[in-house]
Amino acid sequence: MKTIKPFIRFVGGKSWYLKQQIKLFPEKINNYHEPFLGSGSIFFYLKASKLITKTAYLSDINSELITTFQEVKANTNQLVTKLSKLENDRETFYKVRDQRFTANLDKATRFLYLNRTSFGGIYRVNKNGDFNVPYGNRQYKTFIDVENVFNCASILKDETKLDSHCFTDKGYNISENDFFCLDPPYLGENIPFNRYNSKKFGATEVAFLLNLINEINKKNAKYLLFVGDNKELISELHDYGYHQTLSKTNNLSFTGPSRNLSETIIKNY
Repeated sequence: MKTIKPFIRFVGGKSWYLKQQIKLFPEKINNYHEPFLGSGSIFFYLKASKLITKTAYLSDINSELITTFQEVKANTNQLVTKLSKLENDRETFYKVRDQRFTANLDKATRFLYLNRTSFGGIYRVNKNGDFNVPYGNRQYKTFIDVENVFNCASILKDETKLDSHCFTDKGYNISENDFFCLDPPYLGENIPFNRYNSKKFGATEVAFLLNLINEINKKNAKYLLFVGDNKELISELHDYGYHQTLSKTNNLSFTGPSRNLSETIIKNY
């Protein structure tokens, strides 16, 4: 199997989960649903492993993230060319950060550039939706892994649908043996900030999440839910699925030295 990694860094990414010595995924996956896409590490792994037999439905409330995925999928050459012309230095960073674009290709170029050059690879916006992470001064031997971007684009072109919306704003057509990967941005002790976008994940969203899990169970579909260290929610979900607490290493630069953390997952397979 060709190794394909996400083309962006994203706080809360799930690459660590793929290294766990447990039953990672259901034996059979028809349609795949991931409404909190982030970097898409689990999606890329499943597609590269040919474990998704039908359509992958990927969405996120972050419209710039989804636009970037769409442009990687549709305009890979142009995107890589534009990105390669930008310098990784403080002056260019703040110039790009302060710019606003209307063309999707330019939006995606800006998103990828800021993702590579911002402090810790953090995506954070203020209440007005303005990106406010400082320059990271991170140097690369190769600024962008062009081959991997093209590999990601090839996977995205294969039976994959992308959409930007809040996960509570759209109904889900659930069939038997569909698989939902659920990684909501709720808070916990090990999460150093909470604003991935200008909205928060609160009680209304949690209630919708629980209803969705109930529907998944009714349709004989499967789900994997990441709960972090949210003890209140873990307690609320004590009757749901199988609980496992896993160890992971956090090596993101904004948290200081690498730390061993734990994350609880809940799954019904």
